[in-house]
Amino acid sequence: WGAGRPRMPLLTEEGEALEEERTQVRAGLRALRRLFRHHDPRERLALILESLPRMGRSRRRMGSTELQVDRSAFLRSAAPQVLSMSREQLLSPVRVVYVGERGEDAGGLTRDFFSSFATRLGEEEPALWELTGRGSLQPAPAIVAASARHPSRLDADDLYRACGRVFGFAVLHGCKLGRQLSRPFVRLLLGEPPATLEELMAELRHEAGEGAVDFRARSEFLERPLSANGLEGSLFFTCPA
Repeated sequence: WGAGRPRMPLLTEEGEALEEERTQVRAGLRALRRLFRHHDPRERLALILESLPRMGRSRRRMGSTELQVDRSAFLRSAAPQVLSMSREQLLSPVRVVYVGERGEDAGGLTRDFFSSFATRLGEEEPALWELTGRGSLQPAPAIVAASARHPSRLDADDLYRACGRVFGFAVLHGCKLGRQLSRPFVRLLLGEPPATLEELMAELRHEAGEGAVDFRARSEFLERPLSANGLEGSLFFTCPA
């Protein structure tokens, strides 16, 4: 990490001449990810934040980025703005302004926005997000999201990208989301999805919540063929290529 950290700014600099060096840095980061796999996630996150450009004093000097939010249309009002932001704006401090409301953002409105954003996703965006039995947030099934028509007129991919940027904003500002993300979803984001059926079932049981049962996590799936469970033709197991 000591050798790789000084080269991290290359990932945010532009220029074809740097592409070979960026490829080397990315390869090194993939190797480090495997080495740091079992480290405390908070320590891993701290390493990432320390490596971002324009942090600390230099980040404060560049000014803030204003985000105007309509409480009656949280995602619809925020998504187009977030998607249009430059790299510099995404790394700068954000200042939240609620449409039709008075008051200066001294930090409280920003914290309220990040907390409310994730909460509102689970309640108001069922075509994009769903809640697990434990109350964690995770993407809705792809077939549901792809067929949804959002009031913002953005497609599902852009809306998920906007949500991801808001989640990143929250990390940069040290703010908590109103809902935690589900464990299987976080593992996918980290590039460490469950490697076996047993591992996947353990995650499903966890997200089902106390006293609840997710039928996909039943031991019968490992012990009996689908035909014996009456699910042949309606449920399939697939393995990525």
